[in-house]
Amino acid sequence: GKPLEDVFMAGVECSSKAMYPDWLSLSGDGYVASIYKKYGKIISPMGCRAFLSPWFERGGMEPADE
Repeated sequence: GKPLEDVFMAGVECSSKAMYPDWLSLSGDGYVASIYKKYGKIISPMGCRAFLSPWFERGGMEPADE
């Protein structure tokens, strides 16, 4: 199998019993993946696939330390 295929299959099994509506890709090119790659943090959606705008402790919408 592929790397982490066992984890994926465990997720499929879990979803068949209690479905969380989103599978978040941490290795893709989207917003969630970019935050994870940069900060090592996973951003979960609020409600049904709605994400809050980014907010940084120092700087607000744009990080002050970059």
